[in-house]
Amino acid sequence: MKELSTGQITFIVSHYKKGKGRKAITRLFNRKYGTNITEYSMRRKLEKLTKDVERDVPKVLYVDIETKPLKAWVWGTFDQNIPLEMLIEDWSVLSWSAKWAGAPESEVIYMDNRKKKGSALTNDKELLKPLWKLMDEADIIIGQNSDRFDLPKLNARFIEHSMGCPSHFESIDTYKMAKKFGFTSHKLAYMTAKLNKKYKKQDHSDFRGFKLWDECIKGNIKAWKSMETYNKYDVLSLEELFLQLADFIKNEKVASALRVYKK
Repeated sequence: MKELSTGQITFIVSHYKKGKGRKAITRLFNRKYGTNITEYSMRRKLEKLTKDVERDVPKVLYVDIETKPLKAWVWGTFDQNIPLEMLIEDWSVLSWSAKWAGAPESEVIYMDNRKKKGSALTNDKELLKPLWKLMDEADIIIGQNSDRFDLPKLNARFIEHSMGCPSHFESIDTYKMAKKFGFTSHKLAYMTAKLNKKYKKQDHSDFRGFKLWDECIKGNIKAWKSMETYNKYDVLSLEELFLQLADFIKNEKVASALRVYKK
């Protein structure tokens, strides 16, 4: 590769300072400048350019969402393939909870659509605007199974509502972290019951199973209060679980997120 320009050097150093790892910087650099620089080459450049650079502490956000289920006509109760013409009502986001890493329990952020019920819940744009802003501020977002569920679901709603894409952030999925260990289950309920000392995933025993979602959709305020506790505890237990697992995971993203707790 040719010698770096001043702009390219600034680009690399600024992303390093923000806490981005070698892989992320390589990907962002190649995308911006149309190059094919390797991670090995980037590592050598980082060693040279960042010897005396003090890294910023990243903004790390824990996120969890709860969604309204699809509503459809079905012919049976087992192994159904539901065509789109039998779909009555699409899914939407019912509630979300978020927490900045290291913030106290009192600063957990929660919002829901309890002022709506039934089909009106499908309109979740106003509910999602504050979450979009939080995600836009974040350098790293941590969730449980978030790479397969929360983030794709949120991106689908953001694009449908013409909200645009939040600024680039790194994603850490604690489900993927947990799968590096030989536990019986890698679900949040099992892992937090097994490992966490303070916060464990709640079971909303006052509204068992799907009953909680059903009652929220009907507008039951008691159910919404239960959903709030359930959703908040998801991010509280998620943060504690991340910290339990993190020391065993040797990668740049996790190391960067941990810097929040060492400042």
